Amino acid sequence: MSEFAGKTILITGAGRGLGRSTALAFGAAGANVCVNYSNSADGANAVVSDIEAAGGRAIACQADISDSEKVKVMVDETLTELGPTIRVNGLGLGFVDSPIVRELFSNDQIAQVVDNTPLKRMTSYDETAAFIKLLASESASFVTGQTIMFDGGRNMR
Repeated sequence: MSEFAGKTILITGAGRGLGRSTALAFGAAGANVCVNYSNSADGANAVVSDIEAAGGRAIACQADISDSEKVKVMVDETLTELGPTIRVNGLGLGFVDSPIVRELFSNDQIAQVVDNTPLKRMTSYDETAAFIKLLASESASFVTGQTIMFDGGRNMR
């Protein structure tokens, strides 16, 4: 049984992209998932359906996370519907190899970023979702309230 079975996690921006991959990963690990979205209701509802089809529990919650009152309502709904949530941490992300990055940046710009990244590559949705799962795991139980740079070493100090 997964250490996330029966635990609750709220994933922001979970209707698409990295948030979607992360929500699906936690759902597959048995977590109860709040799938937050701002504008992508169809995507969020599809993620909820995918998690439920695999036997998990999930809800979709619309909230603009820049609005603290809407976030409070979303957290309250999550607690009521799914139970207490896991610790809160944030990621400072490097470039994720994704459709949006490939749409917004030229191949030359992407190559320059990769060249200036000590690991000489971008991360993927799956790799990032796995790191987020690590942060939420018992292995990182003393880590909370942190913003962790996950950027292939671009911001080494």
